[in-house]
Amino acid sequence: MTDHTSGSASARASRGGLRALRSGLGLAAALAVASLAGGARAATICVDPGKAGCQTTIQGGIGAASAGDTLTIAKGFYNENAVVPSGKNGLVIIGPRTVVIDADAPLVGDALTIDSSGVTVAGLTIRNGDADGIVANGTNVLIDGVTLTGLDGDCIVVNGQGGIVQGSTLRGCGDNAIQANSADDLQLLGNRISHCDETCIEVVGDDAIIEKNTVSMAQDDHAILVAGNNVEIVGNRLDGASAELVSVAGDNALVSGNRLANAGGGVSVAGANPVVAKNAAESLGGGGWAVDVTCTGSCGNALVESNRVKDAADDTGGISVTGNAAGMVVRKNRVERTEDFGFQVNGGAPVDFQSNAATTVGGDRSTACIDVNGAGGHAIARNRGTDCHGDGIDVSGTGHTLTRNQVRSAIQNGLHLSSGSGHTVDANKVQDANGAGLAVESAVTSSSADGNSVKRVRNGLCNKSVSTTVTNHTAKQTDTADEIGGGGSCPI
Repeated sequence: MTDHTSGSASARASRGGLRALRSGLGLAAALAVASLAGGARAATICVDPGKAGCQTTIQGGIGAASAGDTLTIAKGFYNENAVVPSGKNGLVIIGPRTVVIDADAPLVGDALTIDSSGVTVAGLTIRNGDADGIVANGTNVLIDGVTLTGLDGDCIVVNGQGGIVQGSTLRGCGDNAIQANSADDLQLLGNRISHCDETCIEVVGDDAIIEKNTVSMAQDDHAILVAGNNVEIVGNRLDGASAELVSVAGDNALVSGNRLANAGGGVSVAGANPVVAKNAAESLGGGGWAVDVTCTGSCGNALVESNRVKDAADDTGGISVTGNAAGMVVRKNRVERTEDFGFQVNGGAPVDFQSNAATTVGGDRSTACIDVNGAGGHAIARNRGTDCHGDGIDVSGTGHTLTRNQVRSAIQNGLHLSSGSGHTVDANKVQDANGAGLAVESAVTSSSADGNSVKRVRNGLCNKSVSTTVTNHTAKQTDTADEIGGGGSCPI
């Protein structure tokens, strides 16, 4: 049996050392790196319009600097569009937050453009302007503790590899807060982002690490949208978006330990071997899912584990999983108070669905606590459904196995085989259902049920299928007699 927990960790071990080094990179370390890069020739250049011997503008300071130098900017207001041209690798631009670069009229264009590599920008405030804030075209650019606000375009654009944006505040961005284009190895760490007119964080590129950010109010789109492989989205607090808060298209995604609230959806991931674990989602609505995971290609390390969902309104469901290759494991998730299905298990390959729980589910009688469909032959074991507005567990598709599940208080049937063939239903328990404890419709073929027990239900068994055998069925405190054969559908 595959160890999915260790598998997901080992898949990322090759990046662990780099991540630990770079995610801990603060300003002092950056300055030390810059100093080493420049060697004995590194210089410190001051920008201060009121001090003799200093440059009067930021652009003047950049022009006077060489690769590896440090540019210190005195507090004040600088109405500039500045450019770090190529050939200034390792330049450090530093100043307090009272350094204000204002790119507004009469200026047009981006506030700060970086065309060199290894550049550090730290501690400044950039505001206003009719275009973008910082545009990082060079590789390994570090943006540390910068405040950006009120830009008409993106607050930060990263076009180079290996960029880091950390400890920064971005608010009131006219488009995206952070837009990364074909930018592999990007790290976004501990930023505070709010009031984005579009997606707050949009990344195209592999190996991104998006960790411990606080993101709110993505007005027209997602909080985090990623197209790329090996992304890690960990420990973020996300609140307020018109679409899903997190959307990932790519292989080997890790989405873990995030808190999500007040959006059109929670987490959507599609690709090979996704790991979605320990996320907490609440107060979502919009007709989608709090967690929606589709595994394609390879699913041997796919895992959806220990997520918590509560209060999903507006026809929004809890957790939907689709397995299109063998090996996906879904376990120990909890869903409470949803207007659509608590769980939906789908796909053409087997999903191992075990020890999950759904409570108070459904806005109408068509919504089950657990809905199982597809041709995958899913293994549904030791799950619980409680206070289900529709069925406890509804089964369609092909070849599914239900073992040792428990259903309590279903407004319709406890266990409902609605269609399909080749199902096996053994050793399950149902209490308090308005319909049958076990209902098998006439559309079901070549299935079997053995050793199930039901209590306090309308009728213990309704079997309308001519090719489904039910053995060792135990029923107590039923309202009516069992219904076997006779055509039609099982009554509710």
